[in-house]
Amino acid sequence: MTVPPPDAGPAPELSRPVVVDRLPPEGRTLAVVATEAECAALAARFGLDALESLTGTAVVRPLGGRRRAPLYGVDATVTARVRQTCVVTLDSLVREITETVCQRFVGSDSAKGPDRGSAVDVDPEAVLDPPEPIVAGCIDVGEVLAEGLGLAIDPHPRADDAVFTPPPDGTIGEEAGGVEPDTAPDQASGPFAALAALR
Repeated sequence: MTVPPPDAGPAPELSRPVVVDRLPPEGRTLAVVATEAECAALAARFGLDALESLTGTAVVRPLGGRRRAPLYGVDATVTARVRQTCVVTLDSLVREITETVCQRFVGSDSAKGPDRGSAVDVDPEAVLDPPEPIVAGCIDVGEVLAEGLGLAIDPHPRADDAVFTPPPDGTIGEEAGGVEPDTAPDQASGPFAALAALR
């Protein structure tokens, strides 16, 4: 069962909050299908021409930890169909994206008693990144999927058969700070002439 957390600002584009205190020991599996409005909001967030679809599955489970700082894990897969513009041809591109996301979250509950010692089942690689804080007792699986999508999007999409051809006037080279061959410094004269003569 999921419930929206208390209002803490603008609503996220894709929100599926899960109350961690209600999780069974084996965890819970969620299936997410973004609505048309949610897809439009995510497309605007990530600068896409369109987000045609987004689906995802996530497993949210407790990982143990200390009583005052319990750990939870989210292992999810997001699949999306995105439309972007090729940076070379300016043609419209439609790409399928599948991304796996693993995040860890830590809670805080001072109402529970002192830690009596508990086993912690945590992926060693996850320790390298500190866990995210749990807000209002909820983990937003929708935001986890959205962040996974954002990481998988190609910031410079390019068609497979796109070939870049620079303009003949050399505009690209000048804009990029390049030096044309006929304007390169002449080492045979000027302050470098004396050094050249010593070689």
